[in-house]
Amino acid sequence: MDDLDPVLSDPALEWFRVNVPADQRSEGGPFGPVVEVDESADIHTRLAGFVGRRV
Repeated sequence: MDDLDPVLSDPALEWFRVNVPADQRSEGGPFGPVVEVDESADIHTRLAGFVGRRV
């Protein structure tokens, strides 16, 4: 994920936290349940995990 801009990823993660809360998702939706990632993970990995993706 080297081609992603970290300057945009922080606000994107915050936007998802506000607008796509983890407790309002399901397996069948566009954003799955949160995938737990190590707290020391980079912002891109944390963003992917929050929207239900594995890296």
